[in-house]
Amino acid sequence: MDGLHLGTVFNQDDWHWLESERRAELIDQLLGVGTALSGSYDLGELLNLILQKSREITCSDAGSVYLLDRRDETHMLLFKAAQNDSLPTASFREFAMPITPKSLAGYVAITGESLNLADAYNLPPEVPYQLDRNFDRDFSYRTCSVLVLPMQNQNGQIIGVLQLLNRKVRPEAVITDKNALLVTQPYSQSEERIVRSLASMAAISIERNHLQESIENLFEGFVKASVQLIEARDPIASGHSERVAKLTVTLSQEVNAVTTGPMSSIQLSDRQIMQIRYASLLHDFGKLGVPEAILQKRKKLYPEQLEVIRHRFALAQRTLEMECAQAKFKYILDHPTHGGDRECQNCHQLEQLDTQVTQNIGT
Repeated sequence: MDGLHLGTVFNQDDWHWLESERRAELIDQLLGVGTALSGSYDLGELLNLILQKSREITCSDAGSVYLLDRRDETHMLLFKAAQNDSLPTASFREFAMPITPKSLAGYVAITGESLNLADAYNLPPEVPYQLDRNFDRDFSYRTCSVLVLPMQNQNGQIIGVLQLLNRKVRPEAVITDKNALLVTQPYSQSEERIVRSLASMAAISIERNHLQESIENLFEGFVKASVQLIEARDPIASGHSERVAKLTVTLSQEVNAVTTGPMSSIQLSDRQIMQIRYASLLHDFGKLGVPEAILQKRKKLYPEQLEVIRHRFALAQRTLEMECAQAKFKYILDHPTHGGDRECQNCHQLEQLDTQVTQNIGT
């Protein structure tokens, strides 16, 4: 239906109503995107969600997400996610490429400018960038309209690039190299502004995800250091914390597999299982504050208690020796004509005591 025809059907109030409806629907979509982004913790899931929502709002057939890698002196663009409705079975793998103005994504990453191209195959000769047509050639595809936007955090720093391809006339259209020009259309200025705002939201979510990942890595290091310290204080229990954590996590995973009985309603998320693992690893954390004398369990007596026992045995031994000597002396006095070779009872007890002391305390 053309504009003249529409004008005969709708009056000005109807147009305002339709425009208000579209804006309200768009606001609802953006609010839904914000809610979805704030609830995602996995980076891969987050990037695919950003790409999916951007494509839904603009009715794009395909798209991809690049992230900047600044860990080395040579900055790279990491190809992290891609989607294509017309080629759902096409496989995409992550790769890194240098940031140069020759590629669309590289140009946007360097300049921070948006690219809104009506036909990526017909670019002005003076521009430094060109479309890489290898994908189109390999999959019999045709890239027409392209929208490439920088993803900037709240400090204005570019952390990635969002690229949308082929804004479709009809959402159900399947694009090939034969019909691409007929079923696609350029991106409007309003769509560019909306997706640019969405890219900024995405950048903040990605940065939050990186920060959360750093905190989790830091906590993981703290847990490992704590376990090593615990085992250093109690060498006998070496490996105990890891074994408990492995057993507990396995039991948690088995609970998720239960389909009958009272535990069938329990479903633990990956994050909850991770928390259970940390709790298992740190279940002996209190040992760090336990005195050494109590913590070590290799001997049943503490050193100071063992010393008291040894003194008692030594006193008992000396007492028996004295009693034995007194008994011998008394026997000699009472029997002067007999020899001193008769063994007294105390001497026999003394020998038994010596044997016990030697066996029990090694003295």
